[in-house]
Amino acid sequence: MGLVTFNGQVFDLPLLEGCVATLVATNRSRYREGDHVILVGEVVRYDVRGGVPLVFHDGRYIASAVEEPLPDALKTPWR
Repeated sequence: MGLVTFNGQVFDLPLLEGCVATLVATNRSRYREGDHVILVGEVVRYDVRGGVPLVFHDGRYIASAVEEPLPDALKTPWR
């Protein structure tokens, strides 16, 4: 596995370098659900550099994705 580089210039947190976007959030609330804890955060800073995102889909990572047009049958809302 390669070396991951980061900087600590914002709120003294390690922010990964080379990301297409970064979010800094504070913990707003926490909920226990069974053996899980759900954290709700409030974004206090973001930065969008742009570029091709890394996407995790169908059990694998892909570096590019083309969104197919929505089929006509799904364009009408369900009632």
